[in-house]
Amino acid sequence: MGCHGGKAEQRHSGIDGFIFAWRDEIGLIREQLLNPLVFSNSSNYARPLYFAIEELRMPKYITIGYGDHAGYDRTPQDIRQAAHEHDASLKQRGVVMGIAETPVQVRNPNGSGVLTETGPYLSSDLPIAGFSIMKAKDINEAIALASKSPCAVAHGVIEIWPLNEQ
Repeated sequence: MGCHGGKAEQRHSGIDGFIFAWRDEIGLIREQLLNPLVFSNSSNYARPLYFAIEELRMPKYITIGYGDHAGYDRTPQDIRQAAHEHDASLKQRGVVMGIAETPVQVRNPNGSGVLTETGPYLSSDLPIAGFSIMKAKDINEAIALASKSPCAVAHGVIEIWPLNEQ
């Protein structure tokens, strides 16, 4: 739990025993338990608790965006701008995304020692431009979300990998 300047204190809650929490956090927890609406961390709207629980159960997808400056530059400015605005809305939705930096390959054959090599393991006609992790109700929604991103509209491609969390 975060500290909001309150002091840690001990409170007795009947048969539940002692609860150790921050004074400000107790009020927040009580409000969340009693309120049937949940406020999204990434936006300023409330939604029913049912939808918040369903969102936790949503599958996750990893996307890998491929693209280059030549494809980006030949895409009309208004389409690029709309794609960047779409990415901003995905971030508001909670999608984690970022631009790809130089990768490092890691090997440890038979646990005998770590070997590293700078650069990508796989090669492609287009360089990797970025990654994201998104939640969607199914692969079709993930496709719809990815299809409006810069790599998809600027003559690149986006791979969508369903993530099977274990």
